[in-house]
Amino acid sequence: MRILTTALLVAAAALAARPASAKTVIGGGPTAADCYNGFEVQSENPGCAGDDKSVTVKSCNGSCTFQVQACVGLSQPTGCTATTLSTLKAGGLSLPATLGPDHACSTPTTVTVSTKKGGKKKGVKKFRMKGRASSAKPKNDADVLKLTCLPNPANEGCDAPATCDPGNTCTESTAGTKCAANPDGGPNRLSLVIGETGTDLDNGWTGSSHNFILVPNGRIDGCLTGCNSGSDTECDFAATTGAGTRSGPAFGAPLPLLAANVPVCVVSKWAGNVTGKANEGTGDISIDVHLTSEVFLTDVTAVCPQCRNNKCNGGANSGKDCTVEASVDVFISQGNLERYDLSASCPPTAPPDAALAINFVPLTSGSAATLQGPTPCTAKPGEPNGVSPPQPDACGGGGCGSACSGLACVGKIDDPVNPGTQICVDSKGGVSQLCCNNNTAKPCFTLANNGVVNRAGHPDPAAPALPDTTYPKCSTAGVLASTFCIPATGKSSIDQVTGLPGPGAIQLTGKATWSKE
Repeated sequence: MRILTTALLVAAAALAARPASAKTVIGGGPTAADCYNGFEVQSENPGCAGDDKSVTVKSCNGSCTFQVQACVGLSQPTGCTATTLSTLKAGGLSLPATLGPDHACSTPTTVTVSTKKGGKKKGVKKFRMKGRASSAKPKNDADVLKLTCLPNPANEGCDAPATCDPGNTCTESTAGTKCAANPDGGPNRLSLVIGETGTDLDNGWTGSSHNFILVPNGRIDGCLTGCNSGSDTECDFAATTGAGTRSGPAFGAPLPLLAANVPVCVVSKWAGNVTGKANEGTGDISIDVHLTSEVFLTDVTAVCPQCRNNKCNGGANSGKDCTVEASVDVFISQGNLERYDLSASCPPTAPPDAALAINFVPLTSGSAATLQGPTPCTAKPGEPNGVSPPQPDACGGGGCGSACSGLACVGKIDDPVNPGTQICVDSKGGVSQLCCNNNTAKPCFTLANNGVVNRAGHPDPAAPALPDTTYPKCSTAGVLASTFCIPATGKSSIDQVTGLPGPGAIQLTGKATWSKE
């Protein structure tokens, strides 16, 4: 799921026509075209929620009312450049006055969706939109919007209408056990949530499992002490993990990985609480994260179970209720991406094929721990041998150090670690670092000849900046990074393709929210 944000309007006429605090629904599809066109949706019905294809509200007196606009020139997602369209078909909605590249929206269309079965069943209405670029590639952006009206027989919330939250406000859920007051007077809660773009996961030494995107919305939610928002801005951070906690039993929804036609679904469960330091003034964060990554060898047609129509379509909880927590594009082949709607409520069928200890020590906005080449990660006693002996890379002696191309660089975005510069995005959705000198489409680690694997994060101070003590405070440009060793799974199909045992590296973008509660 790409984050729902308030699109910025650059034309006064468009601003006048757009309802306040509308949700921008980009409609799904390849990132490179998703900003060409989309929808903006407003509703005063209670319980407004949504993702990149839908908006859901609760009914009042058996129906829901939406204001829907067709828009072009969206500001999201990152990695997409808006363009002028030659045609736009908006499924019955009126069209904006211009067709890009500047942001513009049509006049709102009022859409009423009624519940069914006497208010006992939800009502649904869909809109489809297709824009065609005048000259840019990709040529088409095909979008879907689903409006859902949920039963609400007691009309809860209908006496206090509230507009849809734009999704980028600096707020956090109040669910779960509250943090105790910070005895030093500073903020007492820090929530870290994985972002939609700019993430990266590199597994093993072959390069085949490098540059995966991370499933967004995974959360580390903890309490702060030992800081006062004045002379001492460095806080102690502690997040309790597990069922019933704000961080939950797992670090986000299951992660579908497809490399060299080998499908793997990974469920990352907490292997302990998270502790560390976080500096409110500078944005510096350094925390120790311990995970048990359960690895399931699955099927190319169903890499992970999905949450479809609010039901798990497979796995251990097949047919049971679920809520989509995140959506990602899984690269099947060139020009073929499959959208996966994921939920922690929809795990694969147990038992896993392997349960790997993965430690991000630390996960930091500074410089991650360095892995020294040529082969820093080997099998420990009791672990499967995997590929023996491990190699520094799969470059065939050509060395690692070239800029990436081909499927390892299908587009470019602003580098989250070095703002103002561009970095490649892989076909698998993650950012690319370096590739083999003799094959610039093959990612690699720079471990040969006693080289190292190193990664760096990027601190981002929260706003409003100190000495302003207004809370909550947010930052959205921070990056956390870590390097680590990955044991072999004991499954030759996984170990051979990935290069295990071997090194790993991770880069997380997202939102940090500092608050007092």
